Amino acid sequence: MNKRGFTLIEVIVAISILAIGITALIQLFSGSLKSITNSEDYTHAVLIAGQTMNEVRTNDDLKEDAYNKDVEGKYSVDVFIEQVDSDEAESTLYDLYSITIKITWRNGIRQRSFSLSTLALKKKDTIAVVS
Repeated sequence: MNKRGFTLIEVIVAISILAIGITALIQLFSGSLKSITNSEDYTHAVLIAGQTMNEVRTNDDLKEDAYNKDVEGKYSVDVFIEQVDSDEAESTLYDLYSITIKITWRNGIRQRSFSLSTLALKKKDTIAVVS
């Protein structure tokens, strides 16, 4: 810098550096907002899957079934209930069921999903006599 001030080149270089820095900050905040939205969607999907799993497991009339329901117009919930090894379980007091909950939703143009699986026992109503 001379006594008369900054040259035009120095001002252009300073503004360019400042513009690059501001652009990087804006992109950083934008990426953070997208991550927060994705995290909220996944958290909500996990809560819906847990709630649906509890509803299925506490149902006294547990049987093989498959159904779909929509939650809040955004999440699609698929429920699959299958009896495991029903042929081998004839002599036992309990039936074993596999329960799978699959949540799908759209996030922009991408489809996201989350699955939750467990096993559940149900006491049989009658005991089969094996001779």
